Amino acid sequence: MLHIDTANQLALASTHSSSAKKRPALTITYDARPANRAPDADDLAAARDTPSSSNISLRANDPDGDPLSVTFHARRRTDTARDFSIIVLPDTQYYTHIPYRYGGSPEMFYAQTDWIIRYARPLNIAAVLHLGDISDQGDFDRQEWIYAAKAMYPLGDPAATGRPDGIPYILAIGNHDQRDESKNWGGPAHLFNEYFGVKHFSQKGYYGGHFGSDNNNYYIAFDSGPEKFIVLSLEYDFDKRNSKVLQWADGVLKKHAGRRAIIITHATIHPGSVQANFCTDGGGPAYEGLKNNPNLMLIIGGHITGEGRRTDTYNGSTVHSILMDFQFDGDGGNGLLGILTLSPRTNKIHVSTYSPHAKSGRLDSSANYTLDYDFGAKIEPFAKVGAAEVAAGATATCRLENMDATATYEWQAEISDQGKTTRTPARPIPPAKAEK
Repeated sequence: MLHIDTANQLALASTHSSSAKKRPALTITYDARPANRAPDADDLAAARDTPSSSNISLRANDPDGDPLSVTFHARRRTDTARDFSIIVLPDTQYYTHIPYRYGGSPEMFYAQTDWIIRYARPLNIAAVLHLGDISDQGDFDRQEWIYAAKAMYPLGDPAATGRPDGIPYILAIGNHDQRDESKNWGGPAHLFNEYFGVKHFSQKGYYGGHFGSDNNNYYIAFDSGPEKFIVLSLEYDFDKRNSKVLQWADGVLKKHAGRRAIIITHATIHPGSVQANFCTDGGGPAYEGLKNNPNLMLIIGGHITGEGRRTDTYNGSTVHSILMDFQFDGDGGNGLLGILTLSPRTNKIHVSTYSPHAKSGRLDSSANYTLDYDFGAKIEPFAKVGAAEVAAGATATCRLENMDATATYEWQAEISDQGKTTRTPARPIPPAKAEK
């Protein structure tokens, strides 16, 4: 209880979860000079004038014209794999359903994969993961699978992608994909296997193998520079449909212990930004059955409209679980896809969304966030390398000496008017060019 006004019978109350991890954090900042506006900077520049030294500069600005203190910081950047992306396609069932439902259409699905191919090089896209419910009516309607194949097959086209096997992709089987010819739930997913079965993937170099006689549970392996991955697709309600699936999946992860492992299964977690609950028909059994594998890093699914995430640690290894599903958010999902930007050099995974159909993404914190993940990068702290006192609108400079000519460095600056401080984003200083 924060305050009680007994005279007016008014109260301001606060409650919190019994679990510390689920309690919100409240930060209060006291500003003694609220009218004072924060400084900023432009014309940021850094260039080596010798292989072992660089000049750094910026123009320091202040809306109130206050004198400014500028502090420069720099560090050597870790030499690891460049950033790369994994694209996530949540439930596409209302893009393929006939007649069209909730405003979705096949063109939204086509736009997603066209965009992936177009931006495969700029975004360094390593793989595409479909989270299931590819179709709405499963084995009841072949036309839905024709639409899905038209959307997905170009990803595997060497001519379209410029890659011998195309862009590696994998699809999970959702509960709607399991509907049989009579629309009953829990069917064998015949049409999935006809269009995306073992025969379809067997000639791809990234295809790893499957459980049993069909492709309902299977895996792929791919690399992005020195980073090596394995992705397992486990069908909806996999543990109840066959109790041996988890044993197979555990064996695959242990066989490929040198690869970071991602699980896609249609129902992973419920919506929520703080330790969302696991689904009992996918994510929960997957985590409990596979958490003893230290290479397991991500479990991703759709199924329930909304966004969610949770983080679990077992024997020192961290596993992030992610929900992405937009099918009831308007126009059958409005073509939204997920973008995971993996940054080994910063030990981060950034999650965002984008709709090639609408040419926009979601900006809320549920759709845009950053996860910590230990890729093994040894990140040096920023060190102070110089300082300057300048008038508003003047240029501040710093010289960085004793640099490794072959290494990339990063720099940033803090600009203060003694009331408010602004920090610039980190910017690279490339290695010196080799002399010809």
